[in-house]
Amino acid sequence: MKSSRCHSEFETPSKGNLMSNITPLIDDLKFGDAQQKQYALQQLEKLHDEAISHLIDAIATVQASDVYWTLDGFDFNEEVIRKGYHSPFDLIQDTVKYRCWYVPAAVRLLIKCGKSAVPPLELLLNSDRPPVRTLAAYALGEIGNQSASAHLIERLDTSDLEELSRSIEALGKLRAKESVDRLIQLLPIANLTFEVAVALGRIHDSRALLPLAQQLKNQSSASHAVAAAISTFGPPAVEPVLNVLADQNAFYNHHLAVEVLGILGDNRAINPIIDILSATSNTKIEDNAVIALGKLNAKEALPYMVKIFKTTADINLRYHAMKAIAAIGGESAFNIFVTFIENGSFELRCLSLVGLASIEYLGNIHPLMVALQDEDPRIRATAAVQLANLHDPRTVDALKAACNDSDWQTRNWATEALNRIEQQSKGLDFG
Repeated sequence: MKSSRCHSEFETPSKGNLMSNITPLIDDLKFGDAQQKQYALQQLEKLHDEAISHLIDAIATVQASDVYWTLDGFDFNEEVIRKGYHSPFDLIQDTVKYRCWYVPAAVRLLIKCGKSAVPPLELLLNSDRPPVRTLAAYALGEIGNQSASAHLIERLDTSDLEELSRSIEALGKLRAKESVDRLIQLLPIANLTFEVAVALGRIHDSRALLPLAQQLKNQSSASHAVAAAISTFGPPAVEPVLNVLADQNAFYNHHLAVEVLGILGDNRAINPIIDILSATSNTKIEDNAVIALGKLNAKEALPYMVKIFKTTADINLRYHAMKAIAAIGGESAFNIFVTFIENGSFELRCLSLVGLASIEYLGNIHPLMVALQDEDPRIRATAAVQLANLHDPRTVDALKAACNDSDWQTRNWATEALNRIEQQSKGLDFG
């Protein structure tokens, strides 16, 4: 059924007229063309609370496939926003021509109604149709009113996996501490571990810390979510995670335990991480260990980082070792990088130039200027790039000389470096 009404019937309507035309507006929301749908959405948004019961009725009979399409669309919409994609996707704006468009449109309107929409959505949780209950659970989580917690906890006994997942997600968004004990019971269930871990990380109740740490010992596709949840607990999480690291049966997730310890930033973790770094040949563990030790400013770990930087065949690991050495910084990092610039392989020399440029040390400019005269044009070009990033006025004479280099990349980057220094002197943004 497609509505045949034109928008002229609703031009500059009063609220009273709008209320008398809610049913036609709902029809347009469901069956109209793209223009009619958008118009109906705008008018229903103006009605706010008065439209709630009609919107509830509209989604109470939706098809299961429409519900899951809607929820997948909302999930993708959130991911686009979270990751800051250059071409943002908006489910409501970009899918208006779809037959089931009215479902996400009605849900978004109910969410905008906020607290007023909670009681009727709670009633939808009693529907005999799991997809409808699933949609209601999602909307209640987005509204964020904690009065819905008790009703959502009741849904944790459902046999429908999608409804259960959305109810868990909603309880996490509501920060529902009264759900923690029940969520902990669900944590080991493989199909639910991810959702439960995310929810427990949001709720942030101390009762969940040890169960999460215990779960981190198990091999699971949700282990990253478990680790992320643990990292929200701060210093109290250090000892439980160190226990995971000490458990050889939990080897599969040692790399995640190390990552969490780096995020927690507690110096109690330095020696245990060094111990595991010195004993392992697992690249994932090594990679996370050097990153963590860099965050912890672990000067005592420098010999291990230098060894990895020099000997590993893994490009990413070598890069992270360089970044960790640079993060520790100071004279030790300066001497390490200068040594490799003078005597290392081409790759080590290039990475050391990058590392040298990133440390805050009084003498780091001079070796970069010396490298502008290196016999290898690739090294000269790399040095010019790093000097362009530093935009230090002390390098002007060396850069002017490099503008006459036989290598075009070196000339271009030397010129760019001089331009940036000039822009900086004028107080301009050089990007």
